Amino acid sequence: NALAAIAVSRLSHISARAIRVGLYSFKGVKRRFERLGEAFGGEIIADYAHHPKEILSTLKTAERMGQGRLFAVFQPHTYSRTKHLFQEFVDCLSGVENLMLFKTYAAREDKTDGMSALALKEKLPNALYAESLREVEIWLKKSVRRGDVVLFLGAGDIYHVAKFLATQGNF
Repeated sequence: NALAAIAVSRLSHISARAIRVGLYSFKGVKRRFERLGEAFGGEIIADYAHHPKEILSTLKTAERMGQGRLFAVFQPHTYSRTKHLFQEFVDCLSGVENLMLFKTYAAREDKTDGMSALALKEKLPNALYAESLREVEIWLKKSVRRGDVVLFLGAGDIYHVAKFLATQGNF
């Protein structure tokens, strides 16, 4: 991406100095592997991934960080998407050792069709389920150690949970 930005900038006659300043000042895209801080001794990272392929890619990136253990908190986005991609969600999340499923972000929907984060949890026996920020906090506080990575995944309000926990630091 940086190379493409440089090429387009040069074609647009932007100076090398201005390009350099722009690249050094770029902080990354919000909600795409966004490092939010530390809490409970672990690094808090949020990612907008809400499709199984995105989730899998983000999980692989986090695993390659090579630090401590990986914890993932995933919030499905809409009941209809959960229903439509149910088996793919199960497949991509089944290898996550420390997984919590957070209540489904309904968005515009009110009909669950029985397809929610709780239904996913039933197919992922090692996963935990949470309805509240407090439940996530208790699990992480009890489980995370220095050097671990905590990855919050989803397009819903899970981002606000991650930001809140990261700004609270160690409680």
